[in-house]
Amino acid sequence: MKLTDAYKRYEDRSRTAGDVARKLAFAGIAIVWIFSGGTPANARVIRIPHDLRWPAVLLTAGLAFDLLQYIWASFAWGFYHRYKEHKLGRGSEVDFGAPRPINYLTLIFFWAKLASVMAAYAIMVDYLARRLL
Repeated sequence: MKLTDAYKRYEDRSRTAGDVARKLAFAGIAIVWIFSGGTPANARVIRIPHDLRWPAVLLTAGLAFDLLQYIWASFAWGFYHRYKEHKLGRGSEVDFGAPRPINYLTLIFFWAKLASVMAAYAIMVDYLARRLL
């Protein structure tokens, strides 16, 4: 196996993990909404069961981390591209490496997203097991 093969596998798996986490966050918010009794047409306040408040916060945070991950990555790589374009010239085909720190914040947001969604689901599974079993 080559280093590029290992990185390709990492990219594929992390992309899938991010997509699954995003879908689970939306599904989790739907579960919280269902157990809150939905929202009556004339309601001004959504009543979330006490045990599901943290999952609601964590799932929302997971979606926020997802957005921040892509906002930061777009900014960092766009800025770096512009910097290199200015330094090397537009249309340059020179091979160059990227600094390691460029992805640090992106990775922090990625792992925070996964941790938030996983923590929310751990709490929700406990809640559902106590409620349904």
